[in-house]
Amino acid sequence: MIAPLGREYLELLAVVDADVGSTQPLGRTLLRLSEDGDRWFSICLADDDLEATASRLGLTVEAGGRTLPDGTEIRWRSAGIEERGDDLWLPFFIRWDAPPDRHPGAATSGHRSDVTGIAWVEVGGERDRLSTWLVGTALPIRVVDGAPGVRAVAVRARDGGEIVLR
Repeated sequence: MIAPLGREYLELLAVVDADVGSTQPLGRTLLRLSEDGDRWFSICLADDDLEATASRLGLTVEAGGRTLPDGTEIRWRSAGIEERGDDLWLPFFIRWDAPPDRHPGAATSGHRSDVTGIAWVEVGGERDRLSTWLVGTALPIRVVDGAPGVRAVAVRARDGGEIVLR
């Protein structure tokens, strides 16, 4: 399920059929992460130069797509979803091959709160490793001590406040 936030979005992933999910790397990861309840999976960053990023990090670019309820197909390319192993706190990358009005964040949200995007993401991990992974790009990712993983996401409200999801 997509929760649109303007040009940004949260994507909620779940395995509907454990037998089918267990046959795919992403499905196995989601099953493992959710054994004790819902968990954050990872951070995905839009990347206009996906091939260069993938080459720099030794990642494979993979094509993906899905059909929307209205029958329109949208496509994307991504890198690093499964190749990070257990380092899910490191972002993976995506390049949407869709017109701006078909981007997942562009849909009318219908949120009860007037949200405008993602304010920050908190991860357990290594600050220096993240900086190397992102080549020093300044992003609102907060690195905290403790076990690796995504800990929280703060959604920005139009009134300047934040809604923190843990």
